[in-house]
Amino acid sequence: MYENLVTDSGFGSFSIVMPLSYWIGVLIYVSTLLFILFSKLTVMITDTEIKIRHLLFFRKSIMLSDVVTSEIVSYGFLGYGIRISPTYGTVFNVKGNKGLAITLKNNRKFLIGTQKPDVLLLSILKDLE
Repeated sequence: MYENLVTDSGFGSFSIVMPLSYWIGVLIYVSTLLFILFSKLTVMITDTEIKIRHLLFFRKSIMLSDVVTSEIVSYGFLGYGIRISPTYGTVFNVKGNKGLAITLKNNRKFLIGTQKPDVLLLSILKDLE
């Protein structure tokens, strides 16, 4: 009855060998989940500029002297990360559907996604005065 279970590692042992492609798929899946869970957009406003940073991948500075308009907008799903939108220009978004839309003197547009849009707008308006 048990003679079919005898393997190289001994009587009654059982092992499953998964192909390498399976483990690569698992690694990609877990890495993607961890990236999404720990992904964040950092926005720092100083007296002269807005600094935007997304993890280790992206850094951008916008001079406050170049800002013509800034307003809080509620937008639909534009995607996460850095995107180009015909309405908002370059979009920096990690989650949510609220952000600060900025227009510069050279007509370039940016949208900075935020979970605290009022605080971000007040900080920019305070520094623009």
